[in-house]
Amino acid sequence: MTDERNVSMFLRVAQVLLFVFLVILLLVSCDGSGSTSSNDSTPPNRITNLIVMVVSDSEVTLRWSAPGDDERSGIASAYEILIGQDSLSVAHDSNSIVYLNPPEPKHSGVIQHVDISDLFPDTSYWFGIRAIDNNDNISAISNIVSRARIAPVQLLIELPINNQQVADLIIIRVLETGSYQPERITIYSDNIEIGSALAPPWEFFWDIHSFSHSTIKSIYATAFGPDNELFFSDTVSISIDTALSVPRQPSYWQ
Repeated sequence: MTDERNVSMFLRVAQVLLFVFLVILLLVSCDGSGSTSSNDSTPPNRITNLIVMVVSDSEVTLRWSAPGDDERSGIASAYEILIGQDSLSVAHDSNSIVYLNPPEPKHSGVIQHVDISDLFPDTSYWFGIRAIDNNDNISAISNIVSRARIAPVQLLIELPINNQQVADLIIIRVLETGSYQPERITIYSDNIEIGSALAPPWEFFWDIHSFSHSTIKSIYATAFGPDNELFFSDTVSISIDTALSVPRQPSYWQ
């Protein structure tokens, strides 16, 4: 009788141990999201809120929300950050560079960021990011963001204002706010040069006595930057109103 009880107890213990072993084996074969590794074909969710913040002319900060592993749950295994000089190279992963030091993914919804430096100051860059899980399932590329080129020469016509009515002798004033001071700024009206200056303040005096009433003229400025690259200002329009005329003044040119 005692032997039968021992055998019965042994069988029960063996059943419990077998059950525990099977549970452990199942857990080991599962990934963090609860699905078995061999059957996990669900990629991480696509990142849709990537933004770029300009730190300097050679550095930017990218920010986004972590997407999770299987769509929005769990934690992805890695990020790929793509950098290109046009949006298509990033969107199609052609001729783009993979940033080599991305951060480790966090739980879904956590805000993450990365600083990217050593960029060329006068170059436009486009950025995208995608997440990868532990089974090499890759998410779709995120929204594409760009850091537009920061022009070394930036021209703005301050005077006259757009659509201003003028007569006689007018002042044309140009603001230059870039990092590179040009050697010369030239003013054009209807694609004809009307004056230039070789140093600040960039002001030009234009005699318009000869124009008829209600004549419309367009004005813009140009300047050469580094490597003889030509830069343009915005264009403003003026209207000649002879009723505003005063006795004729001498012409002045810079």
